[in-house]
Amino acid sequence: MLLNIAHQIDEVAEYSFAWDIRLMAKLPGDRVDLLNSDAVRSKVEQKINSLNPDLIVFYDHGSEDALIGADGNPCLDTDNANLLSAREVYTLACLSAKTLGVEAWRKGCKAYWGYVEEFGFTLDELEAFEELAALGLIARLLQGMSWADAKKEVQTKTDAMIDKAMSNGHFEAAMLMRQNTDSLHVWDGETPTESGCTFRRLAIKLFGPKRGWKLLGSL
Repeated sequence: MLLNIAHQIDEVAEYSFAWDIRLMAKLPGDRVDLLNSDAVRSKVEQKINSLNPDLIVFYDHGSEDALIGADGNPCLDTDNANLLSAREVYTLACLSAKTLGVEAWRKGCKAYWGYVEEFGFTLDELEAFEELAALGLIARLLQGMSWADAKKEVQTKTDAMIDKAMSNGHFEAAMLMRQNTDSLHVWDGETPTESGCTFRRLAIKLFGPKRGWKLLGSL
């Protein structure tokens, strides 16, 4: 079961919303959509608890510790990250892999696909950005790849897309494609290795990244 969350809170989100709808049309299997006004915290929490989805997809705005709902407030964040336990999460959202992705992973999320920096795009290479944003999920669900191999697929495709954008003279697009892919993280096998907390750094040093992140609270 796939739970899909997307909305059109502003002009930028109108693009990601259209990308999400086209991506969903390509995917097999059972799916429930929370779109536009339904993409809010109460309904997201209710659907996760009632449907028990294996995979959650989110296309819209994010911050370091949250995915933003249609009302401008977090629909998933570090406070309810426990809802992501034993699930896979695929996001197109700025920044959320930086803190929310780590917290979700610490609380048992099987895989969190997202970005630790802002995701940018340009209109002159819009189709390329849409393809790159969706490619990881397509590789996972339609080609049966692991998340790690899906990421490699995105990296390889990015190189080709950058060459094409450069040949078209779309240098800003090429730069953003590289930035997006460089900031792509998958918290399943990619254990976080850095922390601003002295005690966390000590735990990582003593016990290794995987145990070190899970031993202490979210300082």
